Amino acid sequence: MFKNVFLKLLCVMIAFHYNLNLLADDANIQTVTVGKFLSLENKEESNPEIEEFRLLLAEGLKKEGFKVELSNLPHEEARKLKSDFYLDGFVRTKPNWSIFSQIYRPDTNELIDAYNQVNPLDEFPNVKIDPSEFTNDRQSQKREWIRKIIIRIKTNTKRKVKVDNLQEYVFNSEIKKHRNFTLSEEKFEQSKKDVFQILSEQNVTVASNIFREAEKQPVSVTIISEKQILLSGGRTLNDVLMIYVPGFFKVEDQDDTIAGFRGLAPDSNSKVLLLINGFNLNTEWQFGPPDSIINSMNLSYIQRIEVIRGPGSVTLGQGALLGVINIVTKDGMSFPQTNVSVGAGKDGFRSYQIQSGQRGALIEDMKAYFYISKMNYEGQKLRSEGWTRQRAYEGAEISGLEQITDPREQSVLRTNTLFGGSFYPNIAQASGNALERSKNEVILGNIEYKNLKLNTFFTNQNRDLFNFYRDRNEVNNQIRHGSISYLYPLSEKINILSKFYYTQDDFGFQSHRGVTLGGTRENRYGGSSTLTWETSSNNKLAIGVEIRKYDLGQKDDNGNNFIVNRAEAASFFNPARNIASPFQVNETNKFVFTNTIQVGSIFLEDSYKISQKWDLFTALRYDKHPYWGENVSPRLGTLFSPNSQLSFRASYQEGFRGAVGVSYTGGYQKDGLLRSDNFSSVQSAQIPTVDGNGQNTIFRNIPQAKPEKMQSFELASRWKPNNKFNFDAVLFYNMIQNVIDVGVIFPTPDTFKVGRIGTDEPGDWGGYFFFRNTPGILRQGGTEVSANYQWKVLSLGISHAFVKVLGASTELHRSQYLTSDTRNPHFRAYPENISRLHLQIQAHKDLNIGINYLYNYNWFAPNGTRVAGMHMLNGAINYQINEIFSLNFSVRNLLNETKLYPINNAAGDVSLAAGTPSYETRTYWLIVRADF
Repeated sequence: MFKNVFLKLLCVMIAFHYNLNLLADDANIQTVTVGKFLSLENKEESNPEIEEFRLLLAEGLKKEGFKVELSNLPHEEARKLKSDFYLDGFVRTKPNWSIFSQIYRPDTNELIDAYNQVNPLDEFPNVKIDPSEFTNDRQSQKREWIRKIIIRIKTNTKRKVKVDNLQEYVFNSEIKKHRNFTLSEEKFEQSKKDVFQILSEQNVTVASNIFREAEKQPVSVTIISEKQILLSGGRTLNDVLMIYVPGFFKVEDQDDTIAGFRGLAPDSNSKVLLLINGFNLNTEWQFGPPDSIINSMNLSYIQRIEVIRGPGSVTLGQGALLGVINIVTKDGMSFPQTNVSVGAGKDGFRSYQIQSGQRGALIEDMKAYFYISKMNYEGQKLRSEGWTRQRAYEGAEISGLEQITDPREQSVLRTNTLFGGSFYPNIAQASGNALERSKNEVILGNIEYKNLKLNTFFTNQNRDLFNFYRDRNEVNNQIRHGSISYLYPLSEKINILSKFYYTQDDFGFQSHRGVTLGGTRENRYGGSSTLTWETSSNNKLAIGVEIRKYDLGQKDDNGNNFIVNRAEAASFFNPARNIASPFQVNETNKFVFTNTIQVGSIFLEDSYKISQKWDLFTALRYDKHPYWGENVSPRLGTLFSPNSQLSFRASYQEGFRGAVGVSYTGGYQKDGLLRSDNFSSVQSAQIPTVDGNGQNTIFRNIPQAKPEKMQSFELASRWKPNNKFNFDAVLFYNMIQNVIDVGVIFPTPDTFKVGRIGTDEPGDWGGYFFFRNTPGILRQGGTEVSANYQWKVLSLGISHAFVKVLGASTELHRSQYLTSDTRNPHFRAYPENISRLHLQIQAHKDLNIGINYLYNYNWFAPNGTRVAGMHMLNGAINYQINEIFSLNFSVRNLLNETKLYPINNAAGDVSLAAGTPSYETRTYWLIVRADF
């Protein structure tokens, strides 16, 4: 009932405000008042020639359908006339004829636009020009001026401040000396911000070292604006990406959420790269993008998000295999104001935030921005559905039992005889886990002075691992990051950009009762230098070097570098002292062993303009790693634009990712990680198993892992017949080989007691896991199409993403990417067809509405089971109450969808991964903001 009533009210409200706005638009172009034009020489209005061209202007406006009035009132009193536009200005008749005109909004007495028709002899006063070279045709000059004024009024029915025109024709013009123009600094700064925002939203900073324009990018890119984030109805960064990015989908796993691209959902996110302002924030030891950012609820410091769909290793190196996410933060240029906000919502949502920016207030050319925020979400009760109902909770902190009612679930009792009867510790009941429960803090600051930029970033997050089945079901992540960059212009055509950074990353686990069950620290630091050179009018070149270092296995703020699974004394037991010791566990259960990894890179990029319609681009990157060795990533392609409305791109590029750092460093002591140094000692351990034919054998030595590679071919097109509509399409074909996956050494029969392999010891579960290459090649293809239409108060976008397995070696059906069904190959836990719709409506000048819809048609569990898809509908309303206060109301899952959500794995057993109830039921929140 709530759904129907809400949707009906929403539709009525949209229709009502939309009709009002159309009526207002009709009114906006009705009446123009032409005021007095004063002579600059004597400030008198009786000049007959001035009065004549004033009448010519009125006549021209009438021919265009405007209602025109003549008035001798000054613009300060024009509001008495109830006109929509008021126009006046000045005329110089001696020595040359020039016109200086200004357009006002009478009801607010606000200067909104201007245009000057200046005689060429006055434009270049210091240049010796023979006056006889110019025909000083005043009538032609008047007609041109009338034409430009009519264009300005007709294209500005909403009467917005045109800051660029005012800057050129008023504040940088001699006319500013003749009148105290009424334009408040606040309005002017806001208008400058609007212009800057429009321009910046078209920039892409990480896909190329040469091009910034979105239409020139050599890869598939999606840009998400600040306004889109505000109206998304998404609460976390992962949510926002899934709403807007074709080819992206968030997939669940037992101990993280996976950023999936084009059908591929990698374990622990290590094959997806996340950056802030172009700086790499990925961990090297295993988990890829920091959890406190990719799953953060703090989003209002973000100016835009750039997403590369497909490999980006040519510019960014290792880890940019499947996709790249770059967060561009606000700064003093994009946010020259101060605001505070508070929020509250369903399921214990709370938020507090303050942000402030300024430019040139203290020192000219200096810009600064500061942001601090704290958010908390208590989450929803985990429902007893899907895999959560079929697996028992194995932790020590058990809070409840559930009775088994389905005979098909009786098998779980065999491993839970301790509880007896028909009761068992169901994960939903016994774990205390809550859907999406999270606490997050963010502090950010940046300063920019001329070509020097300083950035600092801090985030601290504690989040439920709601799909996990033991006590380490809360993850803690704390990031401290600082960076500096400097652009040095060697000449007009040669620039050098130098960048340096340092990141401290603390990662750990705890139980719901606060018992620390793991922690480690990684320090990351390095720098790069890139030279860009416009070698000719047709050619642009970029050359660069980069060095990165990773200090793995450091102790975190609590002095810890260990990991255990259960919150019980036995986990921390010190046999030497016969007591439970929180210190001894750091020696017996290492999370990551101490090591330093250094990666060096050099890169080259070039673009050559063959003609005005045809560009050729190429790039090459070389990376060297102390363990996996050397890798070369190429890119080659072309851009062709037969006309201004149509463009095509054809490209080839490669992405790569070596095995994660912990594979070489070692760690997960007592949890069974086998480091690569011990791969050659497996056979000597004589661990029994059976081969594919059921014959008894032993586990053999494991070859060292090579970097996983993706070869990507794309054919893209864009059609933009006008400023209102554009259509984009990309067709891609990828080949993935050397897939890095997780292998397991577990004895058959399982009664065999596994011993040490080299320097490693087995896990308490009786075996080892390790990082390996799965042999074979995976071939995939697909398409992503989108269309966007903007008209007055309406912005509409639709898209569809399709991906398909075109071929795969048999072994890959046991990998993390594909289901186990070799006869009917599908991507594992990733919907292969996803449709999206985005609707933004400016129902009133102070009211914006966002509606975002996603539908995935179906998806396949790891065991090959087909699962019906689901609808996701989010809504948001942003309302500017007055000049100070505004509110933003967001609703997630308007349709209250409760179907199971894709999960890639459940505790290593694919038979249990038929889905997770991790999609929340309807939830909402309200944020109130005050601007100062």
